[in-house]
Amino acid sequence: MQSAAAGTGRRRLAYGFRNSADGELWLVYDFGGGTFDAAVIQLRDGLFRVVNHGGDRHLGGKLLDWAVVTETFVPALLREHPLEDFQRGNPRWRAAFAKLKMAAENAKIRLSRDVEAEVCIDPLCIDAKGERVVFEYELKQAEVERLLDPLVTRSLNICKRVLAEKRLGPGDVARVLLVGGSTLTPALRRRLSDPKDGLGIPLEYSIDPMTIVARGAALFAATQRLETATAPVATGTLRLQLEYEPVGCDPAPLVGGKVLVEAGQDLTGYTIEFVAAEAQPPRRTGRIRLASKGAFVTNLWAEKGRVHTFLIELRDSEGRLAPTEPDRLTYTLGAVATNPPLTHSLGVATASNEMDVFLAKGTSLPAGKRKVHRTAFLVRKGQAGDVLRLPVVEGENVRRADRNRLIGTLLIAADQLDRDLPALTEIEISIEIDTSRLLNARAYIPLLDKEFDQVIRFDQGAVDLDRLTGEIAEEKRRLSRLRRQAEELGNPSALRVLRRVDEERLLHELDADPAAGRGDADAADKCQSRLIDLKSAVDAAEFALETPALLEKLQSEWADLQALVQAHGDGNDKQRAEVLQGEVRQARAAQDPDVLNGTLKGVRRLAAELNWQQPGYLLLVLNYLDRERGTMRDQAQAGRLLERAQRARRAGDWAGLRDALQQLIGLPPPEKRGLARGHGGATYA
Repeated sequence: MQSAAAGTGRRRLAYGFRNSADGELWLVYDFGGGTFDAAVIQLRDGLFRVVNHGGDRHLGGKLLDWAVVTETFVPALLREHPLEDFQRGNPRWRAAFAKLKMAAENAKIRLSRDVEAEVCIDPLCIDAKGERVVFEYELKQAEVERLLDPLVTRSLNICKRVLAEKRLGPGDVARVLLVGGSTLTPALRRRLSDPKDGLGIPLEYSIDPMTIVARGAALFAATQRLETATAPVATGTLRLQLEYEPVGCDPAPLVGGKVLVEAGQDLTGYTIEFVAAEAQPPRRTGRIRLASKGAFVTNLWAEKGRVHTFLIELRDSEGRLAPTEPDRLTYTLGAVATNPPLTHSLGVATASNEMDVFLAKGTSLPAGKRKVHRTAFLVRKGQAGDVLRLPVVEGENVRRADRNRLIGTLLIAADQLDRDLPALTEIEISIEIDTSRLLNARAYIPLLDKEFDQVIRFDQGAVDLDRLTGEIAEEKRRLSRLRRQAEELGNPSALRVLRRVDEERLLHELDADPAAGRGDADAADKCQSRLIDLKSAVDAAEFALETPALLEKLQSEWADLQALVQAHGDGNDKQRAEVLQGEVRQARAAQDPDVLNGTLKGVRRLAAELNWQQPGYLLLVLNYLDRERGTMRDQAQAGRLLERAQRARRAGDWAGLRDALQQLIGLPPPEKRGLARGHGGATYA
């Protein structure tokens, strides 16, 4: 979850001291060494606001370096020296690949100015005969530009998505601020500024993209207030407690505080003064008299764009200087960053492989949310293997939770339970995240009156490359099938998505990454991320092809719901149906698969609530579950619940019948229980 967003924020802060265009929108294009970030920012009344943000954890200059190695250097090397199994993931050649990577990076830097660069590595390695292998190559700028092109395409697609999410076009953004050494490449700058193929927004050249990071970090560090020391101070030194903002948009900032002394000590007659030592002559606030208990307040002054240091002079009732801790403070008049936004939506993956969003992208941090879920199956107290999984994911795909990044899982084992948890037991889930992006997830089960909590840190386990290889093959087959369908039907939306897959060379990267990942954890993680990218793209094409069927399905199920509401709904149900009618009308007009699916889900939810109140529907469910008795995981429990359901049916106890049926539904067949969908969520929203 932690992307380069924090670093980008510091770079934006550095630039803000020079930018006086109040209210303008800027796009920060940060093509770093290993990550890419795109952020739309606005400076208004001295405050920075991040309007929107997007990025890719595996897109940057490092990716280009490896492309030069694997697609240019290695083929040239093997033409002259047929080295056995010369692959990036082979530990035998790890040192040789490290040399090639460094040579590619250095040559790439030279090619930002020259049209060709000589590469010579002597020796690169030792071959099977024990002889030195020398690698020589003349790398041309055109070769690097060819390899850079799909990476720039991916970064442009991210930028366009970031703008489109806020309904912004090129005319709404004043400048693109370039950050990172790769942005010095002429080909990249040409693509960005192209009105047809790029962003069509003027580029900002006034700041060296190589130094903006260091300058931003230095300014950021200079504006941080240090916590008051808790260590003992020297004898005779008085401790100060200061209250002020280190950075602000006020040219006359207010500073208050207190001299901390022992209880009962009277500071009547003491004074404090702040001195701007760098001014010539030094500027002074004048001596401010302290209250008897040591409190004071005054105004300082500042000039825009400068870090001001004020020395502190504390004097006793006779005018003698008394040393203080701290003995100075700093203040900068400039843009102030507002609370950082959440860069990706956070939520819980459910048993149906959907994402229930707790905190939406763009939410100001710190933030938290509590929601009620229900368990998807029965969990027996102390039962081996029974675990409730609450996977926390980040991303924007609410329909397919496994297309989002798993950042941690809250586990509740059966041996932690004081009693059995029937299916559909309520669980109150809380997610909180602070400004440093440390996440805390908690689950409270009212039935047990017990809370389970865990601080989730953003670390990932080892990537299963064999599993990934199988999934890549499956997605390739799915992509091929959908490509044929899209071409036969001439579906423009699906064809547009498939064209993006080709332009970003997703399949090419996935072909290379598993082998590289055998000896490189970063390459393995990148492979996993790219597989999710491919799955999401194929999903989008699939959804686009499903639009006609979705329209027909929505029409049919909406008609059934209208009849159900008319026959059995109360005033509240009819009011909800009226709201849904407007949503159905909008979904038909939009013909967007996401909108259609979301509306269909709302129609089904209301229909299910009404159906579960009808005795006839409950009897249909009972007959179905009775026929499926033999496939249920816990035969003894299934038998008891079915007997209870039949007794409730005979007594006309529809509430009791409903409860028994809902618990029966929580007893899935063994073969289905083992195939947890998506990230293995165990609850329903």
